[in-house]
Amino acid sequence: MTLDKAAGIPSLLRALAAQTVPPEAFEVAIEGDVPAAEMERHVEHAPRVTYEHVPHGCRAAYRNRGLARTHAPVAVFLADDFVPAPAWLEHHLRLHERRPEETAAGIGPGLFTAAFRDDPFMRWLEDSGSLFGVSFTRPDPRRASFFYGANVSVKRRLLDRAGPFDERFRHHAWDDYEMGRRLFALGMTVDFLPDASCIHEHDVTFDERSRAVGRGGESAAVFEQLHPPPHPWRPLVGVSAWRLGLRVAGARLRALATGSDAARGALYQALMDRAFVAGYRRGAADR
Repeated sequence: MTLDKAAGIPSLLRALAAQTVPPEAFEVAIEGDVPAAEMERHVEHAPRVTYEHVPHGCRAAYRNRGLARTHAPVAVFLADDFVPAPAWLEHHLRLHERRPEETAAGIGPGLFTAAFRDDPFMRWLEDSGSLFGVSFTRPDPRRASFFYGANVSVKRRLLDRAGPFDERFRHHAWDDYEMGRRLFALGMTVDFLPDASCIHEHDVTFDERSRAVGRGGESAAVFEQLHPPPHPWRPLVGVSAWRLGLRVAGARLRALATGSDAARGALYQALMDRAFVAGYRRGAADR
């Protein structure tokens, strides 16, 4: 598990201790940039939970260190703001018992609470699939080719064949997407596990998400250095800044005129597109 802050660790550790899988059947490795002294009081009474301080690390580095410190045949990645349901791990393990082949993997959802979904922007992020790349609240055919590092289980043997997460992704973005491309190239198949669910305890603001999407754009430029085209974002990053501005202005006018959820969603998408392109151009300029 990668860790950016210690605030949510108590509820996360309680959820892990309450799993229906016996605690001796799994181990938890947490990596992050939170000082070890700050984490010690959280993990000292948590059996089979260890923390390693990785100063100034990227998310890919955290994941690589966690994999190096554990040896189970199945690796389950969990975001630090995902609080798993009691049967979360059991559903992941059942999949791998049912499908022992090396290439089988499982993904579970992370869902906002009803209180978070009262916010129109957060509701759009979740329902549209903009937050992670697929929607977990609506049917989404993209799940069959989807991989992310927030709630996913993979056989260790397949990860070993794919190689480590690429630490050239210096932001907490796209390292899992790039790993997914390598895993799918090795034949990975993904089962969606709706009951392996987590509560996504993260009050995502518009400004925070805009910054994250910009960092995703920078990471897309890194991805292009590692993998040849075509890439689905190329048409978008070819749009000039002034045209992107016109799209935002037009979407804002329609949202004001209609007040509809669809028009509001189109405005959010136009704003996120502009943030992504700006980030991509920063990343491309740094190459």
